[in-house]
This record gives sequence, structure tokens and C-alpha cells, in this order.
Amino acid sequence: MGPATMSAPEFLAAYGGPAVADRRRIRIELADPWHVRQHRALRHRVFVEQQGLFERSDLDDLDLPARTIVLVAVDAEGGVVGGVRLAPCADPDIGWWAGSRLVTAPGAPVGTGMALVRAACARAESEGVLRFDATVQADKERFFARLGWTRIREVERHGAPHVEMRWLPGRLAAQTASKLPIAAVLDGLTPGPAGFVGDDGAPVPGTDVVAVCDAILTRWSSATPGGRAGVRCW
Repeated sequence: MGPATMSAPEFLAAYGGPAVADRRRIRIELADPWHVRQHRALRHRVFVEQQGLFERSDLDDLDLPARTIVLVAVDAEGGVVGGVRLAPCADPDIGWWAGSRLVTAPGAPVGTGMALVRAACARAESEGVLRFDATVQADKERFFARLGWTRIREVERHGAPHVEMRWLPGRLAAQTASKLPIAAVLDGLTPGPAGFVGDDGAPVPGTDVVAVCDAILTRWSSATPGGRAGVRCW
């Protein structure tokens, strides 16, 4: 995800600052083919022509899969003033999704970017995702942090500094909070032999079996008819 380079007042106007987004002036919609073309044209204008992050085109493999979802911000006149896409990170889908190509048009109503990010999170949660990531331009980290995203690490993409970030779906955030009281009880316990790191599984002594309790693993196994070779989930 990454909006165009702009001044602080321009950024706050487009992506939201102390002011609340004027939702009367935009609506977020699931993109139809025309919306998708407008979103791609806006992406090209910003990421290729203005920022120079791509030499000729910012189109990639995620523009092809049927599972990729594009959300657009539409103004009162019906014009596309912003957009974002989200898609599974694996095939078959294991519940790990990512958002990308967040962009707003110059002069977009206040809070357009904020509304798009929130809509993307809501859509991801409605799809049942377990993990929702985004790689954002470094100067937009604080914007995403204000919307509940967590910093993972710094990376470089297309010759520019970016930050990998993650948003935790509400139901998982609630489960995490419910487990905090037992953290002190489990502190210092090692679920496996020396050198084992992790709390989602542990080797069963004397066997080649690993006992796990990880939602991603069960989702990964059940996504393929007959399960995965060597993986059994109960």
C-alpha cells in the first residue's frame, strides 16, 4: 500500500488527520470492471508517473486471480477517487491475506484513504482471514499505526524504504486479550526439547509427530481435499 508523496496538509486532507472523514462525499464500493480500470489508471499516475516506483507499469500477478478484491472510493459524481486491493497470499487460501495498491486521487475528499483502509480490514475480516498484512511506504507508517496496524519490520521495495505491517482481525484480537492473564503462568515453560522455539506445537517424545494447535495449519490442511501428505489434523 502506498499513497503519493505529498505535503503534510495534502496528506491529512486525503488520508485523514484530526478531522473526521466526510463520508457524505464518498462511498466505498466493490469494484466492477470499470472501477478496476479507473483504479489501475490512478495507480499508474501515482506509482509510475509521479513516484517512479515502477518503470512502465505497476501491474503484477495479483491483478489476475479471481480471488483478488478491489474496493474503490466513489465521489458524489460517480468518479473513482481512490482504491485498494486485497487478496490471499497463498493458493489454496490458508487465511493469510495482504492489502496493496492503496491510492487516492489529488483533491479526494477528506479521509478517503482512511475509509479505504478500514473498508479493506472489514472486508478481510468478513472473508474469515487469520492474518492481514501490508507493505507500506515508510512515511505512511504512522497513518497505519493510528488505524490499529502493527509494525513488523523495515524493508526495501522498488528502491524505496517500506515497512511491513499487520492488522489483527477483531475476533483474534479479542482471543489474544483473553489469553493475557495466563501469560505469567506459562512464562518460562518450554513446550519442546532444547532448542525448540514456539508455542503452537511440540514434538512428541520418541516419535516423528508434532502436536500442534495452530489455526493456520488446520486451515492449510483442510484447504486441499484429502488433507496434506504427512499432516493429520483433528
